[in-house]
Amino acid sequence: MTEQAARGRALQEQQPAFSLVLPAYNEEAVLGPVLSTLVQAFPNSEIILVSDGSTDGTPNVAAIYSPQVRTIHYRPNRGKGHAIRQGMLAATGDIVAFTDADLPFGADGIRHVLAVLAKHPTCDIAIAAKTHIRRGLAYRAARVIARLGIRLLTGLAHPDTQAGLKAFRRRAARSIYTRTCIDGFASDIEVLFIAKRSGLRVESVLLPLTTAFDRPSRFGLGQGIRLLLDVGRIRRGRY
Repeated sequence: MTEQAARGRALQEQQPAFSLVLPAYNEEAVLGPVLSTLVQAFPNSEIILVSDGSTDGTPNVAAIYSPQVRTIHYRPNRGKGHAIRQGMLAATGDIVAFTDADLPFGADGIRHVLAVLAKHPTCDIAIAAKTHIRRGLAYRAARVIARLGIRLLTGLAHPDTQAGLKAFRRRAARSIYTRTCIDGFASDIEVLFIAKRSGLRVESVLLPLTTAFDRPSRFGLGQGIRLLLDVGRIRRGRY
């Protein structure tokens, strides 16, 4: 084997199977078990933990799992959308995914969305859609209102735009995330709106929520109203 071929093979071996971005804000309490689960389930992956202005030990917990886990840390807190954008643009895998730091669909959920991209070469993005939701009335009411508003304002008909698990082919991720500007919860909608305007194919994957690292949802009526205000901004944008 020539020296050039050897270098090429070494670079190929270093290329991660896929990249996984975890936005995190003060997630010290759940992060250790989550990262342990991920590095064992996906030993050839690149995991990027984006500490979005955390004031607890979130970056220190992530450092334990280096070098497989890379950490991006900044202050102040900017919002989930900003954190995901930083991670997605820093990722090097041919497939790039993000999931919430409490791993709402578990490792199996990640496998399912990756399998959709592997099975369907013409699919650009695979997104989770929550099933078997067991949460309070306020959450469910906010979800229904937000879903109706999103559909009316954007035309997006996906069963769930906000589920915390989405996977992209790298070219699609870069095309989208170099154009996003929403930093809050509505960032998922902006991403799907840009994808629709760009003619990208999106597949939804129905997945049950796992309770392994479950925590109370931060999404309520107030967040739903703010989300719809941001959706109005997205609708008025030019993409």
